[in-house]
Amino acid sequence: MSVITKHPATKTASFALKLEHLALENLYLKVAETQDEIRSAQALRYQVFYDEMGAVPDARMQALQREEEAFDPHCDHLLVVDKNAASDRNIVGTYRVLWQETAEREKTGFYTETEFDLGKLRATGGHIMEVSRSCVHKDYRSKMVINLLWKGIAAYVFANDVDYLIGTPSLSGMDIQAHTDALAYLNAFHLAPEEIRPHVREEFYQPLPAKNKDCINARHDFMALPPLLKGYLRMGAVIGDGAYIDHQFNCIDVAIIVPMADLSARYLNHYKRPDGR
Repeated sequence: MSVITKHPATKTASFALKLEHLALENLYLKVAETQDEIRSAQALRYQVFYDEMGAVPDARMQALQREEEAFDPHCDHLLVVDKNAASDRNIVGTYRVLWQETAEREKTGFYTETEFDLGKLRATGGHIMEVSRSCVHKDYRSKMVINLLWKGIAAYVFANDVDYLIGTPSLSGMDIQAHTDALAYLNAFHLAPEEIRPHVREEFYQPLPAKNKDCINARHDFMALPPLLKGYLRMGAVIGDGAYIDHQFNCIDVAIIVPMADLSARYLNHYKRPDGR
């Protein structure tokens, strides 16, 4: 793991980190430093979320062919870059990071809070970091790219003593009944403890399907989950109460919390702290 050091606030990321390049073959990881790099990440998000996955753009986004979003100016944007690709298409993976300090100072809250109530988690006083807008170009969906992005996320977490990692991974489509098995599995085996459990905001609340654990094929239902959600669960993630139907993105969101104190030994070993702890 490369060394990471905190650096002063910038225009695009108020609690940013300078990340020395993590590299695998022709790919390397960095934090966006310019508006052009952020725009390239937004263009990749548009390709994945709108062109591929059927999200519904507004007129401005459609004209720009970029997925611009109100939280972007307040976030760090992790980028996986292919040094062998042309400069106008060399960003092949991205993840967005929002610090609690920034969310509070800018009075934006977290993106997760547009869908879920985080009151109980906030009441713990723990340090929260949000990740969102994860996507990889269709020609680069390999373990190598995902591994680089996750090494970057782990570096952020360990460099800043984060207590809770949060996000809203999705299941494709808006039909809860089509995802009954997956959602009932999550509800039965991965529900967050009541004292930190997020809840879908009341006006959007859709209950998670419920099944007796004895009636659930846990291994089968876990393997059928989207890769990103499986990755969070392997880290030790727990989920919130209820599902959020996202009409713009044509998906069903669940809230996840990864308590760092409970991070699985497997991931602690794989993503060691940069300082060796």
